[in-house]
Amino acid sequence: MERFWEAIWLIDENVTYEDRTTEHIKRRPHLQEFLDHCCTMRHYFFSIKKCGEPNCTICRPPRCLPEDFVQLHCLPDPVPGEDLHYKSFEELYGKHTMPFCPSAAHAKNIGVVVNCVECEKPRLLFSAKKLSEKDRILLQEFLDTIFYTCGMSFHNTCDLSIAVPPKQPDIHDVIEDDNGVDDQENMQEKDSNENTDSDIDEEADNDTIIDDGGIDNTEDPIQELFSRVFVNDSWSCTSQVEKPYFSTGIYPDICIECGNSNIDKAEKGEHRV
Repeated sequence: MERFWEAIWLIDENVTYEDRTTEHIKRRPHLQEFLDHCCTMRHYFFSIKKCGEPNCTICRPPRCLPEDFVQLHCLPDPVPGEDLHYKSFEELYGKHTMPFCPSAAHAKNIGVVVNCVECEKPRLLFSAKKLSEKDRILLQEFLDTIFYTCGMSFHNTCDLSIAVPPKQPDIHDVIEDDNGVDDQENMQEKDSNENTDSDIDEEADNDTIIDDGGIDNTEDPIQELFSRVFVNDSWSCTSQVEKPYFSTGIYPDICIECGNSNIDKAEKGEHRV
């Protein structure tokens, strides 16, 4: 225990033996920063892994060789397999997994599915908390611009292919707009030549303000969104439609095997595929 406390004091020297609850830890900003940066906390396990950056001010550089460090990963979250058993540690170690169970309740928090372009089956998206309407619209707009296939993970969004190219303006609209602009420029040419120096200065000031405001240093909204939204990347095109799809009760009836919506509802005691 003494070695444990010595390690804690290396992170935050203000921590005391009395700091044993979540509320106590929140009062220790350095320790809280370390927990958020280096630790993975789940219901069944707690793991610590340094980021590996040599200039990190939160955790110290790794002591092992770089080639050994890249092979170290956080413990994987439990992922149900197709045989109703959880997948083995060997299958999941080193892969990105969602930090909660892919249940019907977590699927209802989003209410949006993504269809595979190869098998056309819908795949559920999951979130621990309900998405806002703004986030749901942003998510749907993004999904409309990608080619999704079963087994794909949204963890690294830069690997996704853009499916919908930017809309190109119609050539006739361009010609008409150009004519309109020319007429407008001719009508306003005289007025523009009569601008005073003060107007020019004011316009320059306004331009400066716009340029400064155009700098966007905020986090990528898509990247941030997919830190909260997950898809089960363990499925393949041969996998059935996920059972939570049906238990949510909010999606259209489809065949569990092929995803086809052209099916008749089975009578009581009868099963139709």
